[in-house]
This record gives sequence, C-alpha cells and structure tokens, in this order.
Amino acid sequence: MEVSKESIIDLGEYLHTKVRVFLVGGKEVSGILKSFDKIPNLVLDEAEEEGGRHLGVVILRGPLISAVMPDSLSSVENPFVT
Repeated sequence: MEVSKESIIDLGEYLHTKVRVFLVGGKEVSGILKSFDKIPNLVLDEAEEEGGRHLGVVILRGPLISAVMPDSLSSVENPFVT
C-alpha cells in the first residue's frame, strides 16, 4: 500500500512573483518564489529579511514556515464581519 502525500496549499499561482514568508519565531523574509515542493520547502531569489538585509537565494524549510502571502497583498477582508 502506497501512501501519497499531497501539498495542503497550492503555491503554483505565486511562482515567479514576490512573496512574504513568516517563519516560526517571528522572522519575516520576502523574495521571488522560484520553487517549492510538497512539504512545502521554498526557494526564494532576491530574498531580504524584514530589516532590509539582503540574503540572495535562500531555501526555507517547510516546518519553519508559518505563513506565505503575496507581497502585494496589503490587507485581507475579515469574512466574519458583516
């Protein structure tokens, strides 16, 4: 019996666009999403830390990621407020 793992999120629509990644522990990294896998580990190009420190190409391990969002997203509507 083979168990296949599927990704719980689909990041395909964000490939080659700038994203913000929030990490466990409170750090934030932004960069261009170049690749991802099922865990999801992420590869970012032109990455920068929240304070503006340039990192270049980075690999972010899935278990350390708490959230991913498009960098252009400024606010999200609350669906529970009428």
